[in-house]
Amino acid sequence: MRILHIAYYTFKRKFKDCVPPLILLPLILIPILGNSLKMLYEPSRSFTDTVAVYSSDFKEYQSVSDFLKKNEKSNKHIKVTWVKQKEKALSALKDGKYYGVFDVKGKKLYVDEEDVKDTSLIQLFISSYNFSGNKVIIDRGVKNINSNSNNRKPSAMDYYAVTMLVMIMWYGGEYGIDIISDDKDIINRTVSLPMEKEKIVIGKMLGIVVMMFLVSIVIIVFSKFVYKAYWGNNYILLTLVMLLFSFLTVNAGMAICLITKDRGTAGYITETLIVVFTFLSGGYLTTRMFSADLERLSILSPSYAEQNIIFKIIYGYGENLKIFYVEIIALALLMFCITMLLARRRVK
Repeated sequence: MRILHIAYYTFKRKFKDCVPPLILLPLILIPILGNSLKMLYEPSRSFTDTVAVYSSDFKEYQSVSDFLKKNEKSNKHIKVTWVKQKEKALSALKDGKYYGVFDVKGKKLYVDEEDVKDTSLIQLFISSYNFSGNKVIIDRGVKNINSNSNNRKPSAMDYYAVTMLVMIMWYGGEYGIDIISDDKDIINRTVSLPMEKEKIVIGKMLGIVVMMFLVSIVIIVFSKFVYKAYWGNNYILLTLVMLLFSFLTVNAGMAICLITKDRGTAGYITETLIVVFTFLSGGYLTTRMFSADLERLSILSPSYAEQNIIFKIIYGYGENLKIFYVEIIALALLMFCITMLLARRRVK
């Protein structure tokens, strides 16, 4: 109970001053980076997209194709191909191979729901085709096809919601430094009390871990409902991962402060690591823009491991993540052990 008591008061003392800037910084950076670098993640359509025309009768497809060739407004932007199997065409649509699928017999237009905003060109073509006297295709609206979750790719806003969240979590290290440097006299005075020194350190550490965890939840919720960032559906695993990462970052700051024995030096090291880790992980600019040698260095960043874990949870694709989970858990335990060992020696 004493550990929880110390954790509560540490949380209460730091919460009011620390939480607002921790939340505001990423919430400002997410839309700035998401909008300014949008083209890197959401390239505009080339307007030479292929629309699959499904019909068992080639003559019906030929009618559509001939009309397209005569329509100058559409033939510069759309090309059509004939498909005989509807299911294969719809599967290819989900994979992004087609711009849309016309079902001539069913008189339907299928598009990926992710691209509904881009269907005006197709619908204009259909309307023109109908007004020309051809009644093979009747525009009865658009039928949306849900993308497979495994095929969904993050937009710029989705991407930076994750990377800025991971970046801000590293500032838990700064507050880990604070509770070591600012409270060392308190820790020393408690040596004579009937309470183990390790419990005091653990209590303070838990208070900051809970604070950083709540910060992560607020950022996730705000970016989801205000910025419409996509966070997937596995919220339980996502929150557990954020709790683990909070534990790592806070203990990392505490360990660095105990090793250097100087608040200023520890703060400088931590701030430098935040920038380096975020850059190497593709936090500011996707690693696709890196050279091959620089991209290989990304594996050295714990942020890279954390981002890959989160993207895997959200989108269900990516590398085998066992090594990344092992990396984060091992680092967290290592930082915790260093903190406990050095904190005990410090007050002897």
